[in-house]
Amino acid sequence: AEWDNKLFLTSFLMSSLLIYNSKNTLTNDSFNKLSVISNLAKKILSQQSQASNSNDTPNFIWVVRDYSLESTMTPNERLKKFLKNETFKYDDDLDKNSNDQKREKVNIRNKIRESMVKSFNRMECHYLPVPVADGASGKTFEEALRSMNDMDPKNLRPKFNIDFDALKTKIFQLTSVKSIENRKVNGPLFALF
Repeated sequence: AEWDNKLFLTSFLMSSLLIYNSKNTLTNDSFNKLSVISNLAKKILSQQSQASNSNDTPNFIWVVRDYSLESTMTPNERLKKFLKNETFKYDDDLDKNSNDQKREKVNIRNKIRESMVKSFNRMECHYLPVPVADGASGKTFEEALRSMNDMDPKNLRPKFNIDFDALKTKIFQLTSVKSIENRKVNGPLFALF
């Protein structure tokens, strides 16, 4: 976990686009990890450029791999809903102390959400379905997954290929030259940073 945090922090500070990869669905655990690192990175950036009003934070794409749930919402709608603040509702079945604890937990989750929204210039979500099906190339599901690198892309699920191509297009759209304090980064500025 310590190395993951260091790698994420370094990536956040050096990148104009950050791609976060998780599996199956958007989870609070992944969200909490993201918020801790993005808060730390924002503090570092603000110390580096306190006098500047520049926004040196990256764009963000949350890629959810092996997504297989049916949804009436697009991935970006789901992310927006995930980031929307909760409203505390007083529970008549709980005592005052328990309600206060519940309110505090909601407030903490809302602060995390607000921090995440402020940590990135633009946030997007993209689902990638399971890339292979049982029987692909005459192999079991597990065998097909293990041999994906050698597999002809035509043998991957058509939905995966379509969604993967859409993701590649989105990555190219959101990728730009890194800027620091409103200056495009070159080698010397990058080394100084």
